[in-house]
Amino acid sequence: MEEFITGTDLVSALDIVQNGLNAERARELGGEGSFWAVPVAQIELARLFALANPALHSHCALVKMTISSNTLDDLLKNDWLECILEGEFYRFAPSSFDTLNQKASFELVENFLASD
Repeated sequence: MEEFITGTDLVSALDIVQNGLNAERARELGGEGSFWAVPVAQIELARLFALANPALHSHCALVKMTISSNTLDDLLKNDWLECILEGEFYRFAPSSFDTLNQKASFELVENFLASD
């Protein structure tokens, strides 16, 4: 299994955990709809994502996504996943969301105030 983590505001994090990824909701916040994540070992970088989130509320959060290596390989083969800077950043294209919502699990792992 592979684990990734992303940072966002708490409202968005809870929505991901409860409802899965949704490109339209992501675009509403000013992005292009992709799901950006880092390997779970880079949790500090994910915290920076949360603090820089354009929809920043007073509460930030981290969401962990767990996915099988086989599914990850399939996403790469379909060009639905892009590894940036030698695997430090991962961009999951909106076209991958149906697969991720079916085969990945999402878990809220931390929430914190932006001023912490």
